[in-house]
Amino acid sequence: MKVLITGGTGLLGYHLQLLAPPQANIISCYLPSEEPLPYPLPFPAQPLDITDFSRVTNLFTKFSPDIVIHTAAQGSIDWCEDHKPLARSVNIDATFHLIDLCRRHHTHFIFLSTNAVYDGHSSYAKETDVPHPVNFYGASKLAVEQALASDSVSSTIIRPNLMYGWPYPGGRDNQVTRVINSLRQSSPIKILFDTWFSPVSANFMSRVIWYCALDRISGLFNIGGSQRMTLFDLSKLTAQIFQLDPSLLIPVSIKDVPAAPRAIDTSFSTAKMTSELFFSPQPVAEDLLAMKTIPVQSPA
Repeated sequence: MKVLITGGTGLLGYHLQLLAPPQANIISCYLPSEEPLPYPLPFPAQPLDITDFSRVTNLFTKFSPDIVIHTAAQGSIDWCEDHKPLARSVNIDATFHLIDLCRRHHTHFIFLSTNAVYDGHSSYAKETDVPHPVNFYGASKLAVEQALASDSVSSTIIRPNLMYGWPYPGGRDNQVTRVINSLRQSSPIKILFDTWFSPVSANFMSRVIWYCALDRISGLFNIGGSQRMTLFDLSKLTAQIFQLDPSLLIPVSIKDVPAAPRAIDTSFSTAKMTSELFFSPQPVAEDLLAMKTIPVQSPA
């Protein structure tokens, strides 16, 4: 089974490679940089700007993947709000190009959407709830979801909740690693106390996605952890598990943070995930303990 993973150096793209099944023949791509990768990835990888349609088509034609797992995106809510044309070119236009290639080559397309498609007015969002994003990032992901709903391409739509885990060495921090790094340096860190999520580890997300890929499962799925938590709750639990000083965590309200609009509550109902994919959501403490047990996940 040949699999193309976009965003190979991102948190999820990296963990998908670490947890790849033995039958997966993988190529990943990542955003080009002037600097070489600090560490080799687990599978062959190449720099590729997914907005370069000609190069993407060439890679697709040469590799002829059975599955595309599309994790690459402009994922910063604030950046997308301030750079809408560029965000559109990556999150919408480049994704539509991949969908077109998958349709023409009979390739199964797994799209990573976001919890930001919801407006956050109620807790435990279900797949059947009407999406209503409050920022451009969420709107860009919803545009792809809506296109896939009316397209003939074989596809899976995954809406991940707030993800955490050890990133690719040198990669961007997530909420948990940001807290760990700050507290280990005895640096105070401001954390929102009034936005709610269903945090989920990148390891768990990867296992769910590989299950969908192996069986080419179609549909729309919310994937999250077992607990509705604020960022402050998650940060306190991280400090407790890693035996760091929680007094360095400074609670702040989203009302006092100048930023793009954000949904207040994007916690998930994971009933469909459990009933149709047979994955039970994991407690956050268990995944944090696993992170502590394996302090660095090497790509070697």
